[in-house]
Amino acid sequence: MAMEGPPQARKPMLPTAAKALMLIGPSHERWDHCFIAEYPSVAAFVEMIRDPVYREAVKHRQAAVEDSRLIRLKPLVPGKTFGEIPEKPR
Repeated sequence: MAMEGPPQARKPMLPTAAKALMLIGPSHERWDHCFIAEYPSVAAFVEMIRDPVYREAVKHRQAAVEDSRLIRLKPLVPGKTFGEIPEKPR
């Protein structure tokens, strides 16, 4: 995995991918490109988006795309079987 992206994304960015087939989701949505980046913390991400150099550069990205999504994910402990999400300890 290549180390790309802003310095706040200290972990490697996962390889980018092109949409091959929408298996689950609206078939009318057309996605050309997607990527997943992992940041060391929410604070590191906020620091990045507040950085004046980043804010200037992001204007070009926003102007170049018709539509985009930014989705925050959190890791889960894998279940014993595919799709199983273990219950949280009480």
